Amino acid sequence: MKLTTEMIMDHRTAKGGWTNAQFAALGLEVPPRHGWLRRLVGTDVTDQQWREFVAGAGVYAPEFNRRKRRDDHGQGTFDL
Repeated sequence: MKLTTEMIMDHRTAKGGWTNAQFAALGLEVPPRHGWLRRLVGTDVTDQQWREFVAGAGVYAPEFNRRKRRDDHGQGTFDL
């Protein structure tokens, strides 16, 4: 199937971006280079790639799913 801007934009995360899993599904490096969206529009992807891209909207890298808390000394630390 050929990718369109609308297809890609319709599967952004709740915060309006894309996840590393979505970039990987389309064969892009992370972070993607400037102009990645423009270069993808009109390219062919397999049904499997598309399914992984759509599913990837809810897949976040573990290092970004940490909550910041303060330790006893007022310093910021991260919970895993």
